Amino acid sequence: MNQQLQTFSRGLARVLLLWLGVMVFACRTRDEPGAPREVRVTATDEVITVSWAPPTREGSSPINRYIVTASPGGQAAVTDGSTLAVVRGARHGVAYTFTVRAANEQKEGPESASSAPVSLEEPVPPDVVSLSRQSGERAGCVPIAYSVRQESARRVDVRVEFDADGTGRFQRATQAGSSVHEGVVGVTSSSVPEGQPHVFLWNAARDLPGTLAEVRLRLIASVEGRAGASRTETISLDNRGLDASRCEPDFVAMKNFYGYPLKGVLEDFDGDGKWDVAMVQEFGAVSVARGLGNGDFQLQATLVPGPGYSDIIAGDFNGDGRLDLATSGYFESVPPTYYTEHAMNVMLGKGDGTFEALPSMPLGELTVASMTTGDFNRDGFLDVVTVNKTTRVQSPQVSLFLGKGNGTFQSPVLVFESPVDSSEPVYVERVEAAYLDEDLSLDLVVIDSSDKLRVLPGNGDGTFRSTEIVGHPTSSFVLGDLDADGKVDLVTKHASSPRLFLLRGQGDGTFQEPVELSPTVASPARVDDISDLTNDGKPDLLVTTSSGDLAVLPGNGDGTFQAALTSSHGAWPSSAKGVDVDGDGQKEVVTLDRGSGYGTSGVSVLRGRGNGTFVMPSHMQSGTRPVALAMMDLDGDGLLDVASANESSNNVSVLMGSGTGTFQTLTPVGVGTKPVALVAADVDGDGKQDLVTANEDGKDVSVLLGNKDGTFRGPVSVAVGSGPVSLVAIDLDADGKPELVTANRATNDVRVLPNNGDGTFKAATAFATGTEPMALVAGDVDSDGKVDLVTANHGSRDVSVLLGNGDGTFQAARNHALMGLPNRPQVLVMGDFDRDGKKDLVVGPDFLLLRGNGDGTFVDQAITPSETWLLPSLVAVDVDGDGFLDLVGARGQGIGSGRPRPPQYTALGNNDVAVWLGNGDGSFRPELAYYSGQDPHAVVTGDFDGDGRPDIVAANAASNTLSLLRAR
Repeated sequence: MNQQLQTFSRGLARVLLLWLGVMVFACRTRDEPGAPREVRVTATDEVITVSWAPPTREGSSPINRYIVTASPGGQAAVTDGSTLAVVRGARHGVAYTFTVRAANEQKEGPESASSAPVSLEEPVPPDVVSLSRQSGERAGCVPIAYSVRQESARRVDVRVEFDADGTGRFQRATQAGSSVHEGVVGVTSSSVPEGQPHVFLWNAARDLPGTLAEVRLRLIASVEGRAGASRTETISLDNRGLDASRCEPDFVAMKNFYGYPLKGVLEDFDGDGKWDVAMVQEFGAVSVARGLGNGDFQLQATLVPGPGYSDIIAGDFNGDGRLDLATSGYFESVPPTYYTEHAMNVMLGKGDGTFEALPSMPLGELTVASMTTGDFNRDGFLDVVTVNKTTRVQSPQVSLFLGKGNGTFQSPVLVFESPVDSSEPVYVERVEAAYLDEDLSLDLVVIDSSDKLRVLPGNGDGTFRSTEIVGHPTSSFVLGDLDADGKVDLVTKHASSPRLFLLRGQGDGTFQEPVELSPTVASPARVDDISDLTNDGKPDLLVTTSSGDLAVLPGNGDGTFQAALTSSHGAWPSSAKGVDVDGDGQKEVVTLDRGSGYGTSGVSVLRGRGNGTFVMPSHMQSGTRPVALAMMDLDGDGLLDVASANESSNNVSVLMGSGTGTFQTLTPVGVGTKPVALVAADVDGDGKQDLVTANEDGKDVSVLLGNKDGTFRGPVSVAVGSGPVSLVAIDLDADGKPELVTANRATNDVRVLPNNGDGTFKAATAFATGTEPMALVAGDVDSDGKVDLVTANHGSRDVSVLLGNGDGTFQAARNHALMGLPNRPQVLVMGDFDRDGKKDLVVGPDFLLLRGNGDGTFVDQAITPSETWLLPSLVAVDVDGDGFLDLVGARGQGIGSGRPRPPQYTALGNNDVAVWLGNGDGSFRPELAYYSGQDPHAVVTGDFDGDGRPDIVAANAASNTLSLLRAR
């Protein structure tokens, strides 16, 4: 009986469980929506459109979204209830099917039946109209000219290949500066029969070293990686004189490096045959920058043996065949005396660009104003001569430190002191050593603070005679043979007038009477160097003007000169020297810039043209204080145009690009008060590019609707609240219409303006952020297919992540604190910097990398590629074509945080445009910095001259200009 009861109980339990399962399944079925029906697909050559009918059953609540899934590919789109989705990013040549699921608040329903297969249509392939080798070589590169045509003038990818041995086995050609680059990506084409011309700079010396032969070259052009046209030509190649290391990427502009140098010296410190630079900084550092042989320098070592310096020289002081450094410095004494002790510091070179400091040699109270080196007693060891100033001695002094041959020196010996009749101290300011006569003893030329120029002929035993050069007071001088007679001549700058004088050397330590130079230079401040800057074999004269520019007086080879050629610099260099730093056979000018006002500071390289002038950025006039830029094709001609928002003149400047690096400036368009952000987008759906500004003081945005000729209708003002300082235009609700989003610094939020599709917008909705959001970016940071927002918050020192709902609304901000950054956030960029498929962030000016986890959270990783204080603008772009995202930033003219400068002070990014090349793993290489203009505040990148390489346009707020920095 008991057994029968147990059997009955077990059976009843099974029935009850089965009944409960049926009931649960029925409840679930009632909660979830049904499957969408009739999924249809259409395709163009760029997008796939998916549409469907809603399910017959919504479930227990209305359907609020549809999830579109592609096979292959996975989730492709999410809509907010719309039964149509536009899918982008599909690959050509792949057949896709699509399914759709409906979802309500409770459940996601089952998948629909699959659509029919669909593939993107193929665009019309491009044509390679021409392919040839240009004559000559460009900085070690072989220039290959080509032109491409495409029916719709679409951007074309180009791959250049070479047949090394004539067997038909083609290999990829190395583009300048990259051994892995696969060609030129995204070059412009044209629909005209002759196509769009471009130049590819081939590092042929790397691919075919030492080759003298006929080589077959092939260029393949395609649209978005799909098969296209090719052209093969045979070219003559002679690589025997080319250096592969010289063929590197670079921007044609000045470059700035490493702080506020007082004095510097150019030498080859690592024995690689390339010019390096060592300098003493205003704040106590000795910096050594290694020359890369292409005009670029890379910081190699920073030595800090004392708080301040006055001069630096180089020589082999210990006789080991390696260049060493000697500096003059000072340190403050302790109470109660409070006087300054001075010292000479010697740093022995290791032959690799690094140095080992020896113990300092005290100099007492003597302040060394200038130093030079040579073997003045002819014992085979280098000695040092210093010129000194002191408040306790009323006369010029010159001291000699005899070298011991081991890097140390004997105590200084006073070799010249001239009493003066003056209540004020007079001291020597500068000294140079040269062989002025035929006795093989080094002589000295000195200038003192009373503007007297003297020659101290050497006796060859460490003693000197004195000869005063009378005629006129002198503020600066240079030495060199200007008339090819083998005798050293002297050029001087008059101390109280803008006159220059030539004193011809007589070969016995004396000079002829000064002769005023004519022609001369307008407002000369200093004579700097005698060097052949015009490539004619005759020495020219390099002069700095009172405005900080550089003038070259081309020499005739007989001590006379032609009219001055002036190149704008504006950086008030403390010295300038002509050297060929990039090995192209044309001398550049290297300047040490201390800056003044809005000037630059650091080391600049002015690229020579070989005719006495220098390659400088192209400057275009804008409105007053341009602080934001946008890049677009306004007139549909396939050429990039540029617009700037000018915060003080309350207008937008429009510059129409020619495709050759020049621009036509149109009449400015008025907008709201203090426009500080600018975007380009088609906000009214008419296929024409429009412009929108965010106006900080106007509390609004100004919408300018484009006419497709560079002119605009409007502006139309749309209120967004107080203090909008950043702006993006992006489709937040997948309806194909870009919304506008502002970051409002004054109200601590972002404001979203939904787009009506006709150029008008609904009222703004606010979403709270951290305190003082200064920068705003948009993208999918949690991998759900919806657009999210991220702000960098100046006041709260954090970033706010607002996850998008896909309908133009956002979840509450998640604030991510930034770890221990000394500066407050100013700028923010988004990109996949480590190539893991997840969006990362870089926060400036301290360059903190936030690695994305793919779920809307981030992990901090400091990258700190340089000391940068003021960084108004930063963009992420692949500058060098290696497939890795790089950073390009505008670094303004002041220290934004107000914190003290560090004692090293070796890399202040002041008044320049900087490039940090990415390694593809989230790290970046040391900066490359380029002068653009005064107080750059914004940058954009694009191919503005049609050579297939990204150029940079910078907006210079202080000079009211836009500068084009061409990639070469």
